[in-house]
Amino acid sequence: MSHTLARRIAAGSGALAIAFTTVLAGMAAADETPTGTTVTSPSETTTVTSTAGAPTTVTSTSTSSVPPSSTTSSSTTTSSSTTTTTTPPTNPPSQFGLTAAFDKATYNSGDDVSGKITITNTDDVAHTVHMSPFGENVDLAFPNWPAIWPGMAGVNLDPGSSVVLTVTGTITDAHKSITLWANLIVDSKSAVQTASGTASVVPTTGSIDGTMYFDANGNGQYDPGEGLPDVQVTITGGAPSQTLPAQKTDKDGHFAFTDIPSGSYTPSFSGLGGLVTPWTPWQVKDQSVRVTEEARHKVSDTLAASVKLNADSYAVGDTAQITVTLTNSGDHDLAGITAWCDRSGDSHDLGWNMAGWGDLRDGHGVTVPAHETVTVGATEAVPADAGVYGSTGVGCDFGQFDAQYQDGTARSNFATAQVPGAVASVEGALVYDKDNDGHTVGVPGVTLNLTDHASQKVVAHTITDADGGYAFSGLPAGSYDIALVGAWRLTDSESPTRSFRAGDNPGQDISVEPVTTSSSTTDSSTTSPSPTDSSTTSLPPTSPSMTNAPTTDTSTAELPVTPVDQASPALAYTGVADAASLTMAAIGALVCGVSLVLMSRRRHAH
Repeated sequence: MSHTLARRIAAGSGALAIAFTTVLAGMAAADETPTGTTVTSPSETTTVTSTAGAPTTVTSTSTSSVPPSSTTSSSTTTSSSTTTTTTPPTNPPSQFGLTAAFDKATYNSGDDVSGKITITNTDDVAHTVHMSPFGENVDLAFPNWPAIWPGMAGVNLDPGSSVVLTVTGTITDAHKSITLWANLIVDSKSAVQTASGTASVVPTTGSIDGTMYFDANGNGQYDPGEGLPDVQVTITGGAPSQTLPAQKTDKDGHFAFTDIPSGSYTPSFSGLGGLVTPWTPWQVKDQSVRVTEEARHKVSDTLAASVKLNADSYAVGDTAQITVTLTNSGDHDLAGITAWCDRSGDSHDLGWNMAGWGDLRDGHGVTVPAHETVTVGATEAVPADAGVYGSTGVGCDFGQFDAQYQDGTARSNFATAQVPGAVASVEGALVYDKDNDGHTVGVPGVTLNLTDHASQKVVAHTITDADGGYAFSGLPAGSYDIALVGAWRLTDSESPTRSFRAGDNPGQDISVEPVTTSSSTTDSSTTSPSPTDSSTTSLPPTSPSMTNAPTTDTSTAELPVTPVDQASPALAYTGVADAASLTMAAIGALVCGVSLVLMSRRRHAH
C-alpha cells in the first residue's frame, strides 16, 4: 500500500513539474515580444497640435482654345501648373474684360521690358479672380502683385471694378518677338479666359569698357596705380544667352568687350587670388557701357562674428534678445556690415523679421573700426513654429551685402534655445540597401538610442521589431541625435540629427549599413555602446523583413547572420534567458520524481 502510494506521489510530482514548467514556458513565450519604447522625459508634457504651411501645388485645366501654359512662380508663392484638355464646364465663368499688352510695340534686344494685365468685372455681381501669367521669349517679373496667384486668396472684384497688374522682364532672344499671356480664373472654375499681347524685337549690339581695381588707399574709388593686371574676365548673357571669349586685363586693369549682342551679362573672374567681387550683372544696350569693378578682401579674412541669446528657454511670442559681437582684426575699417540670418529658411528660427536688428538690417550697415570690437543688440519675437519644433535659434552671415558682395562673409555660431511644451510621436524603420538599387530591407533587433541634441543626454531607446520598425511616443518636440548599438551604423548620407515636430512624425526611415572594420574605427557618431552591459552576445541568424516601401525585396537580401558584438540589452526582450532557467527547473523536478520512483522500488525489493 505504501509502495503504491510512493509511486503515485512520484508520478504525480513529475507530471506536476512538467505541467508547471509548461505553464511558465508559455508565459515566457507570451512575453517574448519587446515591450517597445522606453522614454525618459519631463514628468509633465502638453500636446500641441499645429498645422504648418507647405508649398502649394496648383493644377489648372483649360479648354482646347487656351495656349499651352507655363509654370510661373513669384516671390510670394511657390506653385506649379499642369495643363490638361478637358470638356468645358456646363456653366463657364462670366466674361470679363481682360487685356494683356506691352508698353511698347517694339523693343531693342537690350531694353528692359514692361507691360500690364488689366482685369475688369463686366458682370453685375462680384467675383473672385486669380491670374496665371507667363511670357514667351521674355523672362518676366511681377513686382508688388496682390494675392492673385492660383492657390492664394484671390482678388474680389465688384461689378464694374478693375485691377491692373504690372509686369517687367528681359528679352531672351533678339531674333524673336515677345508675347505676354494672361490666364484668368474666375471663382475657381475650371474654364480659363485668356488674353495676350505681343511686341517685336530689333537685334542690337553694344560694348563693355571696364576696369578691375583694388582700393589700396581705402578712399572708395579707383585711383591710378590701383588697377589689377592679368585678371581673366568672362561674361555670360545676351539675347540669346552665350558665353563670350574671355578677355584679360592690362597693366592698368582695363579690359573691353566690343560689338556684343545686347542684353544682361553675368561676369566671372579668375586670377584674383583671395579677393572677391560683387554679384552685379552688366546691362548692355545699343551703346558702350562703362563698368568699374572693385575687388576686395573677404570680410571673413579680418572679421569674427558671434551671436548669443539672453535665455536658454522661451515661450512662443517672447521677445528674444540677441547680442551680436563683431571683431575686426584688420588694419582697415569695415563699413556697411549687415546680417543675413536664417539662410536655410527654417520657420521656427530667428532671423525672419529683421525689424529689431537696427543697423544690421538691409539698407543700413554697421562700421567696425580696425582692431576694435563692436557689440550690437537685436530683438525679435519667437515665431509660432518654434512651439511646433520645440526650439528656436539664430545664426547669421555678416558681410557687405548691400554692396552686393555675397562671397567671403563672416559666419557666426548658431545659438539655440528650447521652446518646451509640445510633444512628438515618431515612427520609422531601419532600412538597408545592400546593392544601392533602391530595394531595401528592414533590419530587426537593433537598439536605437535618442540623444537630446542640446543637452547630449540619452532620453529614449528602443529595439527595432521584426520588420525593422521603431516608434517613440511622448517625446518633447525638438532635435535629437540618433545612435545605434552594435553591428549597424548610419550610412554616410544619413544625418545623425533629426528634428521632430509636435504631433505625428511618420516615415522617419533611417538608412543603415553593417559595421565594418574601417567604419567602426573611424565613426563614433552613429553607433554607441550598450548603456547597461559591457558583455557581448552574437545574435542568432536573422531574416530581415520588408519595410513599408513598395520596392522592398526580401528574397535576395543578404545581411550579416552574426552581427558584430551586439550588446546584451538587445536580448533583454527576447525571453531566451527565461526559457533556459525554466528548462533547468523542469529537469530538476524530473530528477526528483525519478528518485522517488527508485526509492519505492528498493523498498519493495526488501
